[in-house]
Amino acid sequence: MGMKFSEAVEKMRGGAKVRNGAWGPTDPSFLVLIPGRLVKASFEPMVNHLGEGTEFGVVDHIDAVFGTEQDGKLIGATCVVGYQFRQSDLLNDAWFEV
Repeated sequence: MGMKFSEAVEKMRGGAKVRNGAWGPTDPSFLVLIPGRLVKASFEPMVNHLGEGTEFGVVDHIDAVFGTEQDGKLIGATCVVGYQFRQSDLLNDAWFEV
């Protein structure tokens, strides 16, 4: 038996990567908490919308990272910003630290 979701969130707040033990191979490799911060527009489409160098706030959010491991390194990684949780994600006790 793993951790509850609330415990997994606390681990992420401390910088850990977590995964749900009930997930299959098409689910995320792990989740991470991205702390809120101020960033400067330096990439499209933000430069087009806000103007080069304009500061804007990013709120705390949890991202999902998909990829495969090879020799202990993540390759072919894709990050999904703002992972959408399912009820089964939140209600099971199968979370563990990666």
